[in-house]
Amino acid sequence: MVKRALVAAAAASFLGGCDQFTSLKGTPVAPLASQPIVIMHRGGGQGNPDYRENTLPAIVYGAGVYDGAEMDLQLSQGGTLWLGHDNDVHDCSDPAGGPTGGAVVDCFQNLGDAEIETYAYCDTATAAPCTDRLASTCEQHYVRLEDVFERFSTDPTLLQKLLSLDVKDQLCGRTGGIPESQTMANALHGLVTKYQMDWRLLVQSDQRTFVSQFHDNGTQTFLFIEGYGDVDPIIEDAAKQGATGISYPYRNAPLDPTFAPGLRQVGLHVMVWTVPDPRDAVADIPLVWAMSPDVIETDRPDFFLYVPRLP
Repeated sequence: MVKRALVAAAAASFLGGCDQFTSLKGTPVAPLASQPIVIMHRGGGQGNPDYRENTLPAIVYGAGVYDGAEMDLQLSQGGTLWLGHDNDVHDCSDPAGGPTGGAVVDCFQNLGDAEIETYAYCDTATAAPCTDRLASTCEQHYVRLEDVFERFSTDPTLLQKLLSLDVKDQLCGRTGGIPESQTMANALHGLVTKYQMDWRLLVQSDQRTFVSQFHDNGTQTFLFIEGYGDVDPIIEDAAKQGATGISYPYRNAPLDPTFAPGLRQVGLHVMVWTVPDPRDAVADIPLVWAMSPDVIETDRPDFFLYVPRLP
């Protein structure tokens, strides 16, 4: 969580505490926007009872509320990018049980697209795959990234919205994830090109093979190195990989008022998530906002009740 002592100690130098940070010599960059970009986490916000996370309805809702929506990516056996936070695909036996409701069928990367499609829509009334996708009790559970891109490249109300993509580790396969990471990078590059999504994506990943391949492909997106622990190696890695910046949990120190401006002085941006942490008070929202990160991910649809929103 945000440490109030860190916020109060604005005069304390963050730069002096990070060896890798101070060693960078990048060209200073301006903030990505005039105020932090706000993105809805997992589409419609984690735990939103009205929208199942990582589905198209949730993403459209979240993008309508804020500057865009975040989603998590998985890879099928056939090399198709699907949305899902965890590697497991669940059946329809508990359609109202949240993102992990239902029995585990297998991992995304072990299933073909037709098999995943079987459980893409579940009927909350029958606890079985939908026979009528237009029925009021039919709920989307899984969606291809291509379907999201198609909607966001054709719907006039969504053409100015950003999408944040969290590329997940493929942990259940037989190859250790390296070929899958390369496949994901190439598949995403193809979709960005096909749907002309250039510079509308905030891509984040802790998979170094993915990042390397994605960077080599020259895909026109904002690329963030994701990390959870010591911030110094994450910053160094982002600089070496030619990434846009880092993606980092705001609850982790050192996140103080010098962090984002200092990072931009060496050519990197910062995305922080999720604000507030589910365990924290909404009082943290203005504190993080004042730190001026480039991107903030949130689960709360009332974020702008606590900070000023510029027109």
